[in-house]
Amino acid sequence: MQHLPIVCAGEYDDDKPLAVFAVVADAERYATLYNLERGYGLEDGDRARVEHLPAYPAGDPGMSGHEITIRGAHWSCTCGRADWGGSEQDSREQAARHIAHWIPAAEQVALPA
Repeated sequence: MQHLPIVCAGEYDDDKPLAVFAVVADAERYATLYNLERGYGLEDGDRARVEHLPAYPAGDPGMSGHEITIRGAHWSCTCGRADWGGSEQDSREQAARHIAHWIPAAEQVALPA
């Protein structure tokens, strides 16, 4: 999984994306020029800022962004999903179901005739 830099402007609730870049330095330069052109300071709610957007390579349905951590009856994933399973075993089962959703089904190989 990669994190592409994206430039957004406005308050977080209603921000608008302005541009997506391949390199963070380019995104920061764009945001700086955007803010200078409009005269925005650090306190302006409409100023541009650089955030990071998750991006996945071809053939990856998003499973590379999922890493599970289990601590007792709690489990969490790097995608932001977390839950309490009641017991460690329940947490492990819930986490396994979460990951199974993102992993493609194995291809069925034809049996020889």
